[in-house]
Amino acid sequence: MWDLAHAVWQFAPVCDDADGWLGGWPSPPDRSARIAALVDGYRLGAGRGAVGGRLGARGHNVPSRRHVMAQAFSVEEIIGHPAPHVWAALVDWPNAHRWMPGIDTIAADGQTAEGTRLTFRARGKDRSSTIVGCVAGQSIVLRSVQGGVRADYAYEVHPHDEGTSRVTLTADCQSTGVLWRVMWPLLRIAIRASDAKQLRLLRATLEDA
Repeated sequence: MWDLAHAVWQFAPVCDDADGWLGGWPSPPDRSARIAALVDGYRLGAGRGAVGGRLGARGHNVPSRRHVMAQAFSVEEIIGHPAPHVWAALVDWPNAHRWMPGIDTIAADGQTAEGTRLTFRARGKDRSSTIVGCVAGQSIVLRSVQGGVRADYAYEVHPHDEGTSRVTLTADCQSTGVLWRVMWPLLRIAIRASDAKQLRLLRATLEDA
């Protein structure tokens, strides 16, 4: 297990983007994606793991498949613009790269509605999310699946004091596989380090406009 922890640190350093440890990296790594790739490489996914298989064979009553649902983070920002204005900026996908760290471009294959697929270009690779919930002008949930992890990012916009809005983002993740339970604390830190700043950047983008 210590070898695995060391591999995670080398492969996806869980530290702030400004940390000197990343001095040799050409750009901040996509930590959650790299951890998912590492787990797949170690064959630790559901029903695949040599480790999980051995544990089961030894009679330790370890199921081959288990879902773990947990909250990665929840953040809130008060933004000095009316809710309709903030909502319009939130779902302005061509400009979302301005407040979504690590994203170069986003393209939607339809209107902002349930079932629409969003394609992200991030660090030279294409990834996708699907809108699985949407109340126009108020809330939207983006779901992405990568390796053994499903992540739901739920955004909500509500009127606050006169002319301002309260915006929340809650990231929930479901992982599949016994050893994802071991990896989850590191994955949670990686997700929070990468994306918990989204709303702060959205506020700065709107208030600097």
